[in-house]
Amino acid sequence: MGMAEGVGVEAAGTHRPTVFISHASQDAAVAMAVVRALERAGLTCWIAPRDVVPGAHYAGEIVRAINECSLVVLVLSAQSVVSPHVGKELERATSKRRPIIALRMDEAVLPHDFEYFLSESQWIEAGAAGIESAAAKVVEAVRSHRMASAAGGPETPVTVHAATMAHRTRPRRGAVLALATVLAVAITAVATWKLGFDRPSTPATPPVASGTAARTSVAVMPFANLTGDPAKEYLGDGMSEELLNVLAKVPGLKVPSRTSSFAYKGRNTDLKQIASDLQVGTILEGSVRSAGETIRITAQLIDARTDTHLWSETYDRKFTDLFQLQDELAKAIVRALQVNLNGASPDAVAQAPPTRNVVAYDLYLQARALMNTGGRREFAEAMTLFKRALALDPTFAAALAELAVLRLNYVVLGYPLPHALRDAEREADQALKLNADLAVVQTVHGAIHSFRGEWLQADALYKAAISHDPGNVGIRGGYATAVLLSVGHLQRSLEQRRESYRLAPAVSYVLSMLAVDYSILGRDSDARRFSDLAVQLGMRADVVPIPQIYANAALRSGHPAEAADYIVGVLPAGLREAGGEAVVRAAYVALGDPGRRPAASDALQNLLRTVQSDALPVNTRKDMIALFTQLGSLDRAYALANQSLDLYAREGSVGTAWGVLWLPEMRPFRQDVRFQSFAARLKLFDYWKAFGPPDGCDLQEDRIVCH
Repeated sequence: MGMAEGVGVEAAGTHRPTVFISHASQDAAVAMAVVRALERAGLTCWIAPRDVVPGAHYAGEIVRAINECSLVVLVLSAQSVVSPHVGKELERATSKRRPIIALRMDEAVLPHDFEYFLSESQWIEAGAAGIESAAAKVVEAVRSHRMASAAGGPETPVTVHAATMAHRTRPRRGAVLALATVLAVAITAVATWKLGFDRPSTPATPPVASGTAARTSVAVMPFANLTGDPAKEYLGDGMSEELLNVLAKVPGLKVPSRTSSFAYKGRNTDLKQIASDLQVGTILEGSVRSAGETIRITAQLIDARTDTHLWSETYDRKFTDLFQLQDELAKAIVRALQVNLNGASPDAVAQAPPTRNVVAYDLYLQARALMNTGGRREFAEAMTLFKRALALDPTFAAALAELAVLRLNYVVLGYPLPHALRDAEREADQALKLNADLAVVQTVHGAIHSFRGEWLQADALYKAAISHDPGNVGIRGGYATAVLLSVGHLQRSLEQRRESYRLAPAVSYVLSMLAVDYSILGRDSDARRFSDLAVQLGMRADVVPIPQIYANAALRSGHPAEAADYIVGVLPAGLREAGGEAVVRAAYVALGDPGRRPAASDALQNLLRTVQSDALPVNTRKDMIALFTQLGSLDRAYALANQSLDLYAREGSVGTAWGVLWLPEMRPFRQDVRFQSFAARLKLFDYWKAFGPPDGCDLQEDRIVCH
């Protein structure tokens, strides 16, 4: 049968179908039995050839029907698994995020692409009961799905058989994020959920753009990986990101940043919700398949207001023609949006590829994917891949910039790497000479200056990067964490967090960092609320900074034992093996009993002596500074704080993300006479003289007085 072997009720174009039935021509009798059962139940169907409008383009009618349907029913058989037309229908349905119900007629072995397409589908076994009985099960499944969708809840499984397959996306690993080390996420981020409350201090989200105005804004979604190999997830991400970068340079076209749009990856979020969140009128989505030296890209542009496609196309090219394919795609998208681009020519999107070496580009994409997982082993593999890419093309500016970002992540997370700052600065300088438009380079330089305590230079570089790319929440997050929190400008940091949230309301780390700021400000209700949302959007509840935020809230509400539960869960292995859990619990209990504090402080000091100071994770060291302060042991708090600065000084640094200094619990630390010299070691006074003292403090000549 033609490309779509599917099912419907009325002539195409009369009503939107509820169900599209995909089937091989040999299974037409079974398919029509399913149609009759569904239509008797009052459900609208679309099937070819019955519902193809006479004289219309056959394949175009099928694409339109899939785009407009609510779900797809597949008659799965030995005939359908070898039908290229059925395969294309499933690929289209998957790219449109249409739920699939598979009616399995036999035990045919599924090819890899079918396994992928059906990885999240509902399955029904026809069995020996007959076609009518199987059709009745399909009706039940469709009804259950529609009821669940109407209620806004998860789909209700009604399958008799479920296949064990690979999930569509690779599970995300937990990254190491701490109240004192969240900068790593913000730096890496450079390179749905309907919220149940108003976004703080931001206007209500405008409705999805309508009419021709909808075509001046487009969100580029991550392309689905249909290769059947989870390790090739980076191909779709790379294609999407390059298209996003190209389209963002088109005059008059608004394109949300990668961080904003990629937040919806792997989540079954309604396109209208995505468009509303990101304040765009159109959505670009697609898929990537590869076989040998050939790559197939399918892309479609969706009007978010009407959920109808404005344009779609499939391209088959050799991988060596990837850059040419990206140009073709970008130009085709501009043509589809031409009416509102102020006469811009499709040629306006043409630009030089990031490298002329496709192999180097492939290595670069793999390295980016590894770096974003955040693990030490993955970091090492990513560094090797970046270096291999640069060996093939030493002028590959983006690879140089990302290698510099990777080195900074080593510094932030406390992973040993000799000369990390020096080498990162050299690579960033080289990248800037090759490509002055790379905003990430300004961010790298800003982060390096902040690590060295050169706060004024860091501030200027981050502001320049934000001006260059105002929609990039990673840059805003880096500025807030690396500069504003460290210098104690808490309200200015909060402004950046809230703007990031407005731009990317579905990014879990944006929510978690907003929660960090609220926690430092002592606004625990807001901090917990945003932490909860971050967890609901995929952040692990046992990965910092979430435990610290919950611990702060528990302690401030008079529940020290509950606070200890959160903190002991993130103790490093070395302290845990040395009996750290009992010691930390005793310290938190002592916070509510002043008589126990001296003994608890002694036990905590003895615990820290069991590990080398330079082996203590950055976040743990700063947590212990705060805990000693709360126990009234300021001598030990300052000894540990200065020891930390001594360790950083080996790399010519003052450390990273000193937001811990401005917690309400750190007031005794700030009011101690030694805070003057400590602030001087952090080189903060020049910044305070230029931009004002930290919140809650006064600058009196060369002294800082905190209230």
